[in-house]
Amino acid sequence: MDFAVPCVGLACQQKNCGELGVTTLVGKVYAPNGTLPLYNAVVYVPNAPLEPFEKTVKCEPCDGHVSGSPLVKAVTGPDGSFVLENVPAGIDIPLVVQIGKWRRQVLVDVPECTTTELEAKYTRLPQSNSEGEIPKIGIATGSLDPMECLLLKIGIDPNEIAEPGQGKRVDFYKAAHSPGTTISTNTPSGADLTKGLYMDLKKLMDYDVVILPCEGSEYDQGAVGRSNIVEYLNAGGRVFGTHYSYSWFTYSNSPFNKIAKPQKDGLWPRGQSAKIPGTVTLVTNFPKGMAFAQWLISAGAKSAPNKLEAPAVLHDIDGVDPAFAQAWGKLDFNGIPATPLLTFNTPLNAPPDDMGVPQYCGRAVFGDLHVAASEASGPTFPKACKGGPLTDQEKALAFMLFDLSSCVQSDLIPPVM
Repeated sequence: MDFAVPCVGLACQQKNCGELGVTTLVGKVYAPNGTLPLYNAVVYVPNAPLEPFEKTVKCEPCDGHVSGSPLVKAVTGPDGSFVLENVPAGIDIPLVVQIGKWRRQVLVDVPECTTTELEAKYTRLPQSNSEGEIPKIGIATGSLDPMECLLLKIGIDPNEIAEPGQGKRVDFYKAAHSPGTTISTNTPSGADLTKGLYMDLKKLMDYDVVILPCEGSEYDQGAVGRSNIVEYLNAGGRVFGTHYSYSWFTYSNSPFNKIAKPQKDGLWPRGQSAKIPGTVTLVTNFPKGMAFAQWLISAGAKSAPNKLEAPAVLHDIDGVDPAFAQAWGKLDFNGIPATPLLTFNTPLNAPPDDMGVPQYCGRAVFGDLHVAASEASGPTFPKACKGGPLTDQEKALAFMLFDLSSCVQSDLIPPVM
């Protein structure tokens, strides 16, 4: 005797339309600014309440899981677009857009048995924590790379960026040696023993993403801070560093020295660290690299296909060992090969699962691409940030920032849905 399985919740509103068509939602997922499309974001209709995110770093390799018992889900392509089919029909259907710990749930009206195109106001990520969830981000500003201004351009509400201890999603520190903008005379140093970003490992573990922009020169970041960054990354943390921030990764006995190939004195080779305009040739022989090249075109970059015109690019590493890192771009720097953009997953020698796939936990981005220093004018954030549209170079940095926020997997395989 056959028994029909009763539907539960919104599943009861999934219609069999027959020849009339399929109940479908289409659109594009955008950064919080509502204009920059996002690749590899998941869009879904939940059939249960969403679970809160962990409030501390943990090892979360990609497994295809999102909370809320999705009825239907899709992942955005290189142009940010998605097609979500067999959607429950009705008024105020919940819809979730998510990448990593960026997540926003909205309510949409879905006519049955037809295709509905959603506006950007429904499919952008949250600008503030009142609209959804934003990863907990810590930034220590550097004097020659105003990454803090990029956070505004991608659409984060400036009221969500504050000095630590105010319950905001972006905690604002100044670098220890040559800081960039500050919010006030009380902005703490990242190296402060009690209020700092990276001197207390337990506190560091509360950040989903840590941004360490260029300080304008090579500095000794100190054994405690460097050691904490290593443990943070290996536990599942995410770090974005630019230019002279290689000092966080390459120093005597650093586990990350093996990333570089060739090496100089066991460290990353230092090239001509000069600001020049250059044409970066994108590396497209791996899935995300190909998607990045396609995404730049859809994001309105003016460069030729598979190229990025970079007005502020530098040279600090010749190449990477592909066993440990992934190059995203290459550049001929006055006859010397350079790798101005790379990522690596941690731990470097991650144990494999039963299928032989490395089980990485954390991820880092290193880029010799700057947010132009001219994007900030003055010492005080956010007034110093000039605003305006994203430059092509800033678009590339934004892509890497959102990719850094997503779940961690080998770059050699397509993103897990």
